[in-house]
Amino acid sequence: MADDETAAEVEPLAAAREAAGSGDTTALERYRRSWDASVCAAAAAAGQLASLQFLRSRGCAWDEDTCSLAADGGHLAVLQWARENGAPWHESTCAAAAEGGHLEVLRWAHENGCPWDESTCSSAADGGHLEVRRAPASTEC
Repeated sequence: MADDETAAEVEPLAAAREAAGSGDTTALERYRRSWDASVCAAAAAAGQLASLQFLRSRGCAWDEDTCSLAADGGHLAVLQWARENGAPWHESTCAAAAEGGHLEVLRWAHENGCPWDESTCSSAADGGHLEVRRAPASTEC
């Protein structure tokens, strides 16, 4: 029975994530009871700023994944809005931007105090984006 209850909880959460990624605010509202931080992260990953704003205006939680996934997708406007509105971030944000080759996102994040570590440089290499390692903002690589 516990497995059935878990499955019943996961399905609406998956639907909420899908709605966030597609910008379907009507469906988002329908699955509101299932929201967690992963729903904001799904909106950020898809570059759906309007969905993210909708979610946050209704109290949906977020975490560092929101910024990391926005950076991973190269969604600078989403990342900027999230940070302006208090979203947390950590080293994975810069690493995600580097791995995706999103130099503008990486520069903005670094210039605005996002921490990074050796994973930023290795992520750039892993993603085949050596130009990121040679960028002026990447002097620590």
